[in-house]
Amino acid sequence: MKKRSFMSVCVLIVLLLSLSGTIQAQEAKQLVVGWPQDVITLDPDRAYEVYATMVLNGMYDQLVKFIGRIDQVSPHLAEKWEISDDAKIYTFHLRTDVKFSSGNPFTAKDVKWTFERLKNLKSNASFLGENIASIETPDDATVVITLTTADAAFMSKLASPNFGILDSETVKANGGVADETASTADSAQNWLDHQSAGSGPFILEKFVPDAEIILVRNENYWKGAAPIQRIHFQNIKDPNTQLLMLQKGDIDIAMGLGPEHASLLANNADITVLPVTTLTMSFLLMNDDPTLAGPIANKDVRQAIKYAIDYKGLHTMAGEGAVTPISVIQIGFLGALPPRDPNFTNIEKAKELLAKAGYPDGFETTIDSISYLHDGLNWLTVAEKVAADLAAVGIKAEIRPKELTVGLDEYRKGQWPLATAGWSPDFPDANNQLVFLPGEKVGLRANWKAEANPALAELGKKAEVTADNQKRAELLQEIQRKMDEDSPFLVLVQHPSRLAFRNDVQGVAWHENYKIEVYNLNK
Repeated sequence: MKKRSFMSVCVLIVLLLSLSGTIQAQEAKQLVVGWPQDVITLDPDRAYEVYATMVLNGMYDQLVKFIGRIDQVSPHLAEKWEISDDAKIYTFHLRTDVKFSSGNPFTAKDVKWTFERLKNLKSNASFLGENIASIETPDDATVVITLTTADAAFMSKLASPNFGILDSETVKANGGVADETASTADSAQNWLDHQSAGSGPFILEKFVPDAEIILVRNENYWKGAAPIQRIHFQNIKDPNTQLLMLQKGDIDIAMGLGPEHASLLANNADITVLPVTTLTMSFLLMNDDPTLAGPIANKDVRQAIKYAIDYKGLHTMAGEGAVTPISVIQIGFLGALPPRDPNFTNIEKAKELLAKAGYPDGFETTIDSISYLHDGLNWLTVAEKVAADLAAVGIKAEIRPKELTVGLDEYRKGQWPLATAGWSPDFPDANNQLVFLPGEKVGLRANWKAEANPALAELGKKAEVTADNQKRAELLQEIQRKMDEDSPFLVLVQHPSRLAFRNDVQGVAWHENYKIEVYNLNK
């Protein structure tokens, strides 16, 4: 009798442990995202790739955020703020109930240290903070930021994940430097690539470049723990592989399907394809340095190329909803001119311009491009289309494929004579696009110096500080018209996109600044 009672107790214990394990397994919700990983670093003050923003937004909090809408910021770590009449002084009043994942309290000193590090690192993202003249912290819950000049887009910039607030004490203990020596003395990137130092809803568990990123839930997040416990970002560059894995249920979300893949999912009852309007664009870079680019630097040659491109064919490649902006201000932004007519192509006009430039029989050149899937279009595929279009007017272009890291480095150093590339705004404001102007960050990637077009450079400076949106729109329109007349950048297509996910996933929505707000995901 006692023996049977003992055995019954053992069986009961086993059953309870089994039930407990089942419950824990059910609670341990994991979501797998298939994407073309472009992330080089997860240091928020250095990361500058398209999809890095989605991961950083899950790990770090900003003072302000875009909640749904991209034309208006909302309070986040800052509960409220005041802006001076001259739009140069911003006073932020901070939350006092926030802790970093380390357990350290969030205070004004972390904001000051983070912003100073961003500015002083001289990284690809540092331009976002270069207009900051000084930062004062009257107390632990107040930050006063003074700008060198008025900036109509400053609040939009602060919503960027590059302004994600770092746990200053933790990062300093692991090589972080924020003062003027940061560009040479800071050594925290490697640590930040493998650890979290934020207050966001997720904590970094694993980062393997070109392979995977795994985030786990921050159980003590100040807004409440996220519904999903673990998010696995899996690098899947081939959209056909993404399609098959989504259909089989091996991934929950696919970020990189083209229009042909979306059509194959139209009748799949288990999958939703969300049409997306993006601000992403593919463009052609035509270097302005004749010693590097040869005939490509000639104004008439660049105009010939503009007429040679088959825009209708590019729209077909990109899918329904594709348009081509006149210049670098995308459709949807303040001041955007009506899009280019897809029937703009004029082969005879292109040949006439080539003859005027001294190349009646065309010439030979190269097109550099990275095999990188960017919101449904691969840069290399676009390069192949451009090469075919140019061949019709006698320009023979040899495509030179580049590996991602090497290619981005060459592009950023202005070493590409002729190239296809893509662009997603760092913050959703037309002023973001002014980096394409002569003498500016992206303009210099085509070796387009300010002295090449000082009038255009000056128009950009005026647009940056003009708070009146009607006047700013007029300046932006004039910039577009001038760039359409002569510029080393030719916008080829503004992408539509598709976000595909299995129907048991909730909270999926496209956000131009954060791609997907991972905090909202559930399954």
